[in-house]
Amino acid sequence: MPLLKDNGRDFDLHTTQGLTKLLRGKSTSLDIIYELSIDLISKKPEYSLPNKDKFIFELLCDRFSQQKFKEFKVCVKMWDLFKKLWIKSELDITTRNARDQVLAKSNIVSSITDALDEIKRTEAFKKSDLVSCISDCIHLVSSYQRIRFSEDQSVSIIGNLLFFASAAPEYDSALLQNIALSVCLIYERSNFHAIKFSKKSITHFSGACLPNIILLMANSSLESESLHNRLESIVSDVLFSERNIKDCKDNLGFFINNARAQNKMTKEGLKYIFGLTVHKLGVSDSEDIFKIFISRYPMFSSSLVPLLVLSKNSLNTKFLSNLLKGCLGKSDTNSLNVMKCILSRNSEVGVKFGRSIMNTLIKGKLSDITISVAKSLFQCYVNSRDVEAFVTQWERILPGSNEQNVENVFTSREFAISCSSDFVSLPYGQLEQILKALEYSIKDDPSKCFLPLISICNGLLQGVTGSSSNYMSSALISSLNKLSDYFSKLINDTFKLNTDPRIWELYSYIFMLYELPVLAKKVDIKAIFKCRHEQKNNKFFYVTIFRILEQDSEQFTHRISSSLIKYFESPLCPKSFKFGVFSRWLVLVNTLFRKADILRLVEALFNIDDLKDLEFVFSNPVLHEQSNIVVPIIDHLMESYSVLGTHCLNLVNKIPVFCFQKYQRKQMIDTIVSSSVITEKAEDVIFQLLKLPTSKSLLEIEPKYIIRLFAMLKPNTDISVSLEIATAIFTENLRMENNNYFDQTESLLKTRILDLQNNVFAPYVVIALITSERQIGTIKVHSSRFNDLALLCISNIVNLLSKENLKLADDDIYIFCSILVNFSKFSIVDVNVNIKGMISNLGFNKTHSDKVNEALFQLVCSLKVGAYNPSFILSLFTILPPTENNNKSLNMYIASLSANEEIFMKEWDEVLETYRSRNYEDNNTFIEGLSLLSHFMNNLQKLTSQEHIQIIRGLVLRTLSFAQGINNVLLSTECDEISSFLTTLCTTLTENSWSLNQYSMELIFVLVSKICNLSLTEVNQKADLTTMYIQLTQVVSSILLHQRFRLSGRSHILIFTLTQFMELIFERTGFNNTISSSERCAMSFERLVENYCEPSTTVFTDHTENNENTTGINTFANTQISKIRAELRRSLPLLIMRYLQCFLRYRTSVTVREPLSRSIYLVFKRLSDNELNYVNASLDSQIRPAFKKIYDEYLKFGKWKEE
Repeated sequence: MPLLKDNGRDFDLHTTQGLTKLLRGKSTSLDIIYELSIDLISKKPEYSLPNKDKFIFELLCDRFSQQKFKEFKVCVKMWDLFKKLWIKSELDITTRNARDQVLAKSNIVSSITDALDEIKRTEAFKKSDLVSCISDCIHLVSSYQRIRFSEDQSVSIIGNLLFFASAAPEYDSALLQNIALSVCLIYERSNFHAIKFSKKSITHFSGACLPNIILLMANSSLESESLHNRLESIVSDVLFSERNIKDCKDNLGFFINNARAQNKMTKEGLKYIFGLTVHKLGVSDSEDIFKIFISRYPMFSSSLVPLLVLSKNSLNTKFLSNLLKGCLGKSDTNSLNVMKCILSRNSEVGVKFGRSIMNTLIKGKLSDITISVAKSLFQCYVNSRDVEAFVTQWERILPGSNEQNVENVFTSREFAISCSSDFVSLPYGQLEQILKALEYSIKDDPSKCFLPLISICNGLLQGVTGSSSNYMSSALISSLNKLSDYFSKLINDTFKLNTDPRIWELYSYIFMLYELPVLAKKVDIKAIFKCRHEQKNNKFFYVTIFRILEQDSEQFTHRISSSLIKYFESPLCPKSFKFGVFSRWLVLVNTLFRKADILRLVEALFNIDDLKDLEFVFSNPVLHEQSNIVVPIIDHLMESYSVLGTHCLNLVNKIPVFCFQKYQRKQMIDTIVSSSVITEKAEDVIFQLLKLPTSKSLLEIEPKYIIRLFAMLKPNTDISVSLEIATAIFTENLRMENNNYFDQTESLLKTRILDLQNNVFAPYVVIALITSERQIGTIKVHSSRFNDLALLCISNIVNLLSKENLKLADDDIYIFCSILVNFSKFSIVDVNVNIKGMISNLGFNKTHSDKVNEALFQLVCSLKVGAYNPSFILSLFTILPPTENNNKSLNMYIASLSANEEIFMKEWDEVLETYRSRNYEDNNTFIEGLSLLSHFMNNLQKLTSQEHIQIIRGLVLRTLSFAQGINNVLLSTECDEISSFLTTLCTTLTENSWSLNQYSMELIFVLVSKICNLSLTEVNQKADLTTMYIQLTQVVSSILLHQRFRLSGRSHILIFTLTQFMELIFERTGFNNTISSSERCAMSFERLVENYCEPSTTVFTDHTENNENTTGINTFANTQISKIRAELRRSLPLLIMRYLQCFLRYRTSVTVREPLSRSIYLVFKRLSDNELNYVNASLDSQIRPAFKKIYDEYLKFGKWKEE
C-alpha cells in the first residue's frame, strides 16, 4: 500500500484514517487533494475509503463555505473535482444520494456567490479555464430543483459573471456562450411562474447587470442566436414587463448612471436599449429618458434622435423646438444629423426656424449631410404648402451678379436638382405664383433666380420624361401649356441681359419641355446659334443646340460643328458630355457631320483617362447602325492596337462583327497574328471576326500563321478557342477544295512533328484538321486524308515519352497525354503502337505532378475496352488522389464497360468482394469502395435478360449494404463523397428503379435513418450538412413518387423517417444547428411531407404490367390510393404528436418557422375530425393548449377558403 509524505508528515494511504487526515489536512496542497480524490472516485484498487464520494463532496462544500480557505474558491482543480463528482452522481444512484445528503446540510449557492466575489477581488477571472469550470458548475447546480437561489445571490452571481465577460476580452466564443447560458439559467430560475424579483432586486439588477448584458449581446463572439434571444428576453422582462414598467424610468436611470461610471457602453448598445424604450413607453417618458441619456452621452445624441423622431409616437413640438435650438449655429456632423431627424419628423418646427436653419447651413461646408438637411428643410415647406416662402428665402441668400459666389449648399446645383421633383406635384396656381415672384426678381438681378428656375424646370422635365410619379398627368400637361408663354418670355428677357453660364442649363430644360414650333413663335431661334463665343464653352449650350437640331436639322451649320469639335477637344469638356453625344445624338452626328469632323470627334472621344468607360458606349446597338461613326471608331482601334493592347480588344469585342468592313476584319486579324504576343482575349476577337470569313487574311491563307497561333500559347492555357479558330479556317478551305493550302499545311506540320520536343502544340493543329474533316464529311468526302498525319503524331509522341532518360517538363507531358486522349476520340489511336509501353515507362508512381497522373489515367481509360484489365484500372483509381478529373475518367471508362454486361457485372461483384473482405479497415478504404460502387450504380443500363436483371438487383442490394458503413467521422470529413453517392442513389430510384427490390428499398430507409442520427453527433457540430439533408429528403421523395407501391404496410418506417427529418429542423442545445437554421432544409422537408400526404396514381399505373386495359388500371390505382390514405390517417397523428413535443421543448429559428408550419398544415389537411379528436384526446393538459393554438393558426392561415 502506498505511503505519502506531505509537509514533513507521513500518511499511510492504506488506512481510512490516513486518507481522511491527508484530505482534511489544512496544510495539504490542493494538487494532492485533487489527484488523490480523482484516484478515489475512479475506484483505483490501491485506495479504499468507505463513502468516498460523500466524503469528498462534503469536504469540497465545507471548504468552499469557509472564508479562511480562500485558495479553494479560486482553484480550478477544486471546481473541476466538484463538477466530476456531480456528473458521476447523475449516473450513479449511490453517489446521487450522498450528494443530496450533503447539499441538504450546506449552502452551495452561497459558496458559489462568495467564490465569484473572491475571483473578482483577486482578478482570477483572467484565468479562462477557472471561469469556464465554475460556469459549468453553475449549470449543474441551477438544474437541481431542491436548491433555491435568493434574489441577492442571483443578482450577485449574474453581475459577477457579466463583469468577467466584459473585463476579459481574451475569452473565446465558447466561454462567452457558457457565461451567457449561466446568466439565462440563473435569471430564469429566479423568475419562474409566481417567483419574481422584487422591486429592489430589479433596481439593483438594472444598475449592476444590464450594462454588461448589453455589452455581451453586442459581442460578435456570441454566435448563438438562441442565447441572444434569451438575453433579449431578460432585458425586456427587467424593464418592460407588466410588473416593472411603472419603474422603467428609474431603472433606466440606474442603468445609464452605472454604464457611464464603468465607461463601457457602446453607441450600438445605447441605441439598442433606447430603441426598445421608445417602442414600449409613451411620448413624455421617451422624451425624459432621451434627456437623461444625452446628458450622460451627448456624443451619441445624433444616433438616438432618429430612434425617437422616427417612432410612431407623436412628439411634443416644444420638445423638438428646444432640441433644434441647441443645434442652431453649429455646423458639426452630429448637430446636422440631429437637425435632419427633427425636420423629417415635424414640418412645423422646420418652417418656424427656417431662416435660422438656412443661416446655419450657409456657414457650413458643402457636403452630403448639409444637402440632406437643406432638402429636409425644403420638404417641411412642401408639407406646409408654403413652397413660395422657401423660394423667397432661397432667392434672398443667393449671391447677385455683383457679389462673389461663395460655395455653400444653397448655391450648389446638387441641392437645386434634389428639390426639383417636388415642384411637379404643385398645383398650377401655386407654381404660377412662384414663377411670377421670380419674374419680378429677374428684372432686378437675374443671377439670383437661375438656380430656383433650374430646379423648377428640371422637376417639370422629370414629369414629362417619366422619372417622376406625376408622369404626364393631365394636370401637368395643362400647367405646361399655360406656362409656354412665360418660358418664351423668360428666354427673350434673359438672353441679351445676362452672361451667367447657368442660363444654358435653364434653356436646355425649357427646349426639352416644349416642341420647337411652340417656342419658335416668340423666340428667335437663329439668335441662339449666333451667341457669343465665350458661351460656347458650356456643355448645356450644345445640349440646347442638339435639342433644336433634333426637331429642325435645317438649322445646322458647319460653324456649329466646328465649335462643338473645339469644345469636344478641350479639357473643359466633361466625360459625361462626350458619352452623351455618342449615346443620344449619335444619329444626328452620323447624318449631319462631315466624315472629317466625325473622325476628330472619335479621336477626342478616346482622349479620356479610363478607356474601360467606353465599353458601355460601344455596347449601344444604335451606335452599331451608324456606319459613319462606327467605321472610324474601328479604324482608330486598329491604329492604336499596339498602344491600347488589352483595352483595344475589350472595346472591339463590344462591336458586332457585321459592323466591320471586310478590309477592317482582314487588317484586324493580320494586326493581331503579326503581334509578338497573342493573348486569350486576342483569340476571342479573332474567333468573332472569322464568323464572317475574309478569305484574305494571313491567318486564312497562310498555314504558318495557324501553327504560330498554337505555338505562341502559354502552358496551362485553354486550347479550345484556338482549336475552334483552326477548325473554322480548315473547314472553309475544305469547302473550297484548296488542296495547295493543305499540302503546305501537311508539309509544315511534318517538319514540326518530327521535332515534337520543341513543337509541343503542333499535334493540336492535326486534331483541328481531323475535326474539320469529320465535320465536312457530309458535304465532301475526304475520307482519311489526315489520318497518316495523326498516326505520325501518335507514333512520335509515344516514342518521345517512351525514352528512358526523358527530359520533359510536366506541363509538356500533360499536353502530349491530352493530345493522345483527343486522338482516341477519333478512334485513331492503336494499342499496338506501344502506348501501353509508353504509359508503363512514365508510370504513376514516379515524381510526376497530380496533373500528369490525371492525364495518364484519362489516357488509360480512353483506350478501347480490353486494352487493360478492368481490375487494373479500378486498382489504379484507388491509389490516385480522388480528384474531379480522375472521377470523370473512371466514370467514362465504366460507362464504356457497361456495354458488355458480363464484364460489367463481374467487375462490380469483384469490387464488392474486395472491400467486403477488407472489413472496413479504415475510413479511407471505405470511401474508396463507396466511390467505386457509386460509379457502377451511376452507369446502369437497361437489361433485357431476366437472369442479368436479378444479378444486378443483387449487386445493388450488396452496394446498399456496404453503404451502411458510413460513420460520424466520415460524415464530417468525406461529406462530398457521401453526397455524390446519395445523388447516384436518387438517380437510380428515378431512372433505374428496375434494379431495386423490396429489401433494397428498406435498406435505403435504414441508410437514411443512420445518416440522420449521425447528423446530431458531437463530431459533426461544425459540419455543414444542409446539402446532405436536402439530398436525403430527395431520396425519400423519389421512393414516394416512384416506388410507393412497395411500401404497403410499411407506414411505420415512413413515419419514423419523417419524424427524424422533422427533429433535425428544431434547434437542440449541444447538437449541430446548421440544418435547423437553413431555410432550404425546411423547404425540402415541406416538399417531402407534401409528397407523403399527396400520393399519386401514376406510381401504380406506371408499374402495371398490362397497360392495355386502361379502365382496370385506373380502378386498381384508385383502390391503392384509398388504402394509402387510410394508412396516412392512422400514422399522421403520430407525426403531429411528436411535432408538439418538439415545439414545446425546442426552439426554431425564424428562417425555418414558416416552411415548418406549412408542413404541419399539410398534415392537418389530410386528417379528418375523428383523427384530430383522437390526437386531442391523446395529449396531456400541458400540450393540449399548444395543439389548439397551432390548429387555430391552420384554420386562419393554412386552410383553403372558398372566398
